[in-house]
Amino acid sequence: MRFKDFISGFFTSGKSEYASLLTRLKSGDTSIDFARLRTSYVESPEHEAGKHHNPDQTRKAAFAALAAKDFRAAAQLAGEILDVRFVDLDAHLVKYLAHSELGEQQLSKFHKLVYTKLLKSITASGDGQSIATAYHVISITEEYAVLRAFRMALIRQSLLRHEGHAYDYMEVRNLNNGAASALYFNVDIPLRTSL
Repeated sequence: MRFKDFISGFFTSGKSEYASLLTRLKSGDTSIDFARLRTSYVESPEHEAGKHHNPDQTRKAAFAALAAKDFRAAAQLAGEILDVRFVDLDAHLVKYLAHSELGEQQLSKFHKLVYTKLLKSITASGDGQSIATAYHVISITEEYAVLRAFRMALIRQSLLRHEGHAYDYMEVRNLNNGAASALYFNVDIPLRTSL
């Protein structure tokens, strides 16, 4: 496809980059750039439209339903979050686990794949071991999703400023072996967008 045709199609479609990537993903194209899916979300009109929606209570309810083995309710609550922000790792994790327990393997497999690719798009941004190699996140909830994925518990957290950028410094404990360590997250986007 020629660049001119691509640009023309982009503007006539009226879709944001996020909406276009999301359409491709939901159609089965898992080769999309998941880091770009995340960052395009915060640049999109969909993000602006969803700012009134705070998923924190819904997320807590979804995890509670999962713990109570009410898998249908857990999947439904997680789905409500994904209707507004499809880049929410926790919602995909809940959907993956709930659909697996419900025997809905195709849905479970899809949400596991999306969860894994979203997580990898964060961990590919650095190793989290220093300011220079901090993980880049688009929301504070992504930080906690990373901690859950690594089975780490937060001990304490502080906000650092360095060369015009903002970082969350987190002292954490490994839940498997009790070892303490530190992780750095670049939080420029969450502080700018209040996501």
